[in-house]
Amino acid sequence: MYKKIKKFLFWRKDVSICAIMMTRNCGDTLGAVLENLKANRIDVIIGDNGSTDGTIEIAEQYRKDPVRAVEHIPFDGVFRLGEQLKWKEEVRKRVNSEWIIHLDGDEIIESPRPGESLRRFIQRQHDAGKSVIDCDEFVFVPRSEEESFIGTRFPETMCYYYHFSRDARPLHRLIRNEAVTGEWGDSGGHIIAADAGSLAGEKARLRHYIGLSLDALRRQYLSRSFSAEDLRKGWHFNRIPLNENFIQPPDPSRLLNLSSDGWRTDCPECRHLIFAETGEFHPPNLPNREPEHPPMPFIVGVGRSGTTLLRLIMDAHPDMAIAPEAHWLVPGIRYLEQNPWSLDGLWEVLSAHHGWDRMPFTKENLSRFFEAEQGIAPFFRAMYQSYAADLNASRCGDKTPIHNLSMLKIAEHFPEARFIHIIRDGRDVALSYRNADFGPGSDPRKAAMLWTGRIAFSRTQAEFLPHYMEVKFEDLILNTRRVVESIDAFVGLDFHPQQLNYFHTAKERLTEAHHQSPQRSEETWKRMNHYFSKTTSDPDPGRIGRWKREMSDGDRVAFEAVARDLLADLGYEVGDRPRNTPG
Repeated sequence: MYKKIKKFLFWRKDVSICAIMMTRNCGDTLGAVLENLKANRIDVIIGDNGSTDGTIEIAEQYRKDPVRAVEHIPFDGVFRLGEQLKWKEEVRKRVNSEWIIHLDGDEIIESPRPGESLRRFIQRQHDAGKSVIDCDEFVFVPRSEEESFIGTRFPETMCYYYHFSRDARPLHRLIRNEAVTGEWGDSGGHIIAADAGSLAGEKARLRHYIGLSLDALRRQYLSRSFSAEDLRKGWHFNRIPLNENFIQPPDPSRLLNLSSDGWRTDCPECRHLIFAETGEFHPPNLPNREPEHPPMPFIVGVGRSGTTLLRLIMDAHPDMAIAPEAHWLVPGIRYLEQNPWSLDGLWEVLSAHHGWDRMPFTKENLSRFFEAEQGIAPFFRAMYQSYAADLNASRCGDKTPIHNLSMLKIAEHFPEARFIHIIRDGRDVALSYRNADFGPGSDPRKAAMLWTGRIAFSRTQAEFLPHYMEVKFEDLILNTRRVVESIDAFVGLDFHPQQLNYFHTAKERLTEAHHQSPQRSEETWKRMNHYFSKTTSDPDPGRIGRWKREMSDGDRVAFEAVARDLLADLGYEVGDRPRNTPG
């Protein structure tokens, strides 16, 4: 009997398996994921998409067992799933393994049978002639702001999960290489075609450790920008943060406890419980037409990032007048899109919004634009041009930081729009907000959420915009002329030396609407001028890196817990943070 068993074991050849994994800043989870694959004798090929958190170092610790290769895929600041799936398909076609696992750096796949290894599970399906194995996805999440599993053996310590199954969509992550007839890229990485009848009757169990803390989730999703190519395919709509409160604690009543409930699939969730229901992003259909009017600069950015400084520099050009903050523009556009042309209604909308009291228009003189211009863009364009003409300028522009959330709507009506997005080190932004009576106040986590979310959403929109550029506040301060020349070229201006002497007229421009706003108290105007006092003198290099001198270690750690990845992507210095050790 012993001889027969020995002969059978010698005859049966173990199936060869390779996991193809794309990684990006998954240092919190990667060690445990690789340990699981190592224990199952599964080879791994990693494609790293520009990690900055130690992911590469962890992968190198597992070189040869199980990691056979680490390939580097450049990261340009945008999440491009389509390109990642193309890379995985290319790798799948050149490896010799009989079975392929499509895996991410925060996922652990296992057999649904107690005590059975993943390798044994795949072997059984292989011996049964199956070619594709579907997965049940179980998403493990922290339950509160305080709960964090970073630095722990999270596969053992995380107990609360939900079964994620959107529209009963299959999740084909394990496939027999020779049987494949389709590609993951056709379905966003979910379904792959194979021979009829080749789907295994059992599903593998996919543990998805989507985030070991809520701040880790914010770090990943609030800072993520998505490619236009992916979005046009209908991917990611439910993962785009439309505001900084996108990540939230899950409803505890909808979570299951692995310790007491076991693995349950009878109450699937069709959406992730840690994503707020903020509405879905939809790709724009911008008109493809050449602008008939001179380029119009729109200066945008997170508040306290230097938008006022840049406004004054551009406004100092003899040909250019940059209007003060126009929070009324997008509400006005939306009103005219949905309502008949009514001056009374439009006036009510415009005059109710911040910034209108700084514009030199009454209802009576506004009526001449309303009567003369038929069309949304012509009406508002005439207003801006009138503002510029009153200042003896031939060109007009806009400086409204929060327009970084509405660039697509503005571009839909203004093909001449040129968006200049100014970005500043978020920790300095947080310090600048600290004593302001607007924005996130002194809470570094809220400041980080606002900073990351708005920059990332700006970059997602930029994927569709024909005219968009980013400017670093630090570069503007240290290399003022070079940066200003590049912006001038972008908006079709010739550089003028007067732009470097902007501070000579800054005070006058900042107080231009004082007399137009009697409803604002003298104290309000003093406070507003205080916020912008640094713009009335030469650029001050001392404003760069204030966080190193003035931010407490606790506030810095809290800010970087959310914003670390984006800080690193933008080239800003970041401190060390603990991460999981291998295993």
